[in-house]
Amino acid sequence: MKKIILTASVLSIVLMASCSKNGTIGPDQLSVANARVGSSAQAITLISPLPASTLPSGVKRYLDQKYAGYSLLKVDRKRQPGTTTFEGTKVKFLQNGTLVDLDFDANNALVAKPTGPQGGPTPPPAPAGDHAVSYVTRSELPTAVASVISSSTYGSYTYGWTELHVHDGVAQYDVKLFSNNQPTTLHLSASGATVTPTPPAGPGAPVSGTATAPVSGTATAPVSGTATAPAPPAPPVPKAPVSGTATAPGSGTATPPAPPASANRSFILDSSKLPSAVGSYLQSNFSGYTFLAVELNTPPTGTTGEYMLDVAVGKQLYKVRLTSTGELLMAEARN
Repeated sequence: MKKIILTASVLSIVLMASCSKNGTIGPDQLSVANARVGSSAQAITLISPLPASTLPSGVKRYLDQKYAGYSLLKVDRKRQPGTTTFEGTKVKFLQNGTLVDLDFDANNALVAKPTGPQGGPTPPPAPAGDHAVSYVTRSELPTAVASVISSSTYGSYTYGWTELHVHDGVAQYDVKLFSNNQPTTLHLSASGATVTPTPPAGPGAPVSGTATAPVSGTATAPVSGTATAPAPPAPPVPKAPVSGTATAPGSGTATPPAPPASANRSFILDSSKLPSAVGSYLQSNFSGYTFLAVELNTPPTGTTGEYMLDVAVGKQLYKVRLTSTGELLMAEARN
């Protein structure tokens, strides 16, 4: 039974979906129907959906006409690798208790999904129960949690923010700290004890136990007849030289390609160091937001960086990825 419960500040939507504990369909799952195979009941709790202003105008117009009253979870604008050319938009939203996943092309036209069986492995069951996440200020932390982060072990760390995860009524405080501009996350109970976070749904680990030895018995002799000689082994493939230049037959000198460069990552805790276009986008689309932190990722093929921001509006947490010029690449409501 799907149902929607609305309170003054919390939007709770119960649905059947195969999901991790954040309740969204992974990018490798091709349809809502496939994602529900082997699923278990999972409740998604949102304090506030993603602002519809994060949608491209053509996509927003389509959703407003076809899915009135939708609750937006994620907007992902796809770009051609190594370029700044957008080739489409992927959206995820809730409509009448159902999780919907749609793709649009570069012209904001809906991309039809293939019909018929889609195959692929059956997704693992989702964790049962309900899960919600919200933003917690340092002054709102339980005394025991506050004591841990102010202890001699973490006293020199820079405090970032805390996410309160409640799974089946059990509270867990994920405290984000920074040391030498590198993040550290503490997973604490309300009593200040370290806890193991509930892992997302995924392939099950091998079941522990004793390995079973092969069944004993007498080997069966091969059937009589003419034996076929095994095929000769394939000749070994010559290895490319480790370094230097290799001369291809009948052509000039070929230089082995250099290994791909890794992206440069750094963290920014001071919002004044953000490009003005990034701040303007947040002010326009996330009015009254609280800046938490940002990861600056400079792709090896790009000339400008991408900013992955953690922000909060009230108690709702959002992840937003923007270019330095304020173009939206991705936005997601945390739940």
